[in-house]
Amino acid sequence: MAPMFLIKAGMYLLIVLIVSAVISHKMAGPIYKFEKSCQTIAEGDLTHRVYLRKGDQLTDLQNSFNEMMERIHRGFKEAEELKRQAQLNSQLTAKAQEYSNKLKDVMPGFKI
Repeated sequence: MAPMFLIKAGMYLLIVLIVSAVISHKMAGPIYKFEKSCQTIAEGDLTHRVYLRKGDQLTDLQNSFNEMMERIHRGFKEAEELKRQAQLNSQLTAKAQEYSNKLKDVMPGFKI
């Protein structure tokens, strides 16, 4: 009787351990992927996205995270474009000022 009880208890314990490992893997795996993704993004790769297995519990978080990263990336791109345009405008303003000064030097010689 006692050996049968120990065998059943051992089997139940084994089943519980297997189920716990599967459940913890289903939760820890996506969290690990998010952690690695955050490290990649922190290193400067704003194009990185998180992709989880279909049916993972964190797919809503994945979608929100990827949308957030898309907006941040787009914002940085727009800021870079604005900076480029500001530099170009600054160069054009400097050229216009240069030509204006040249005209001021030449204008006194003309009668209008």
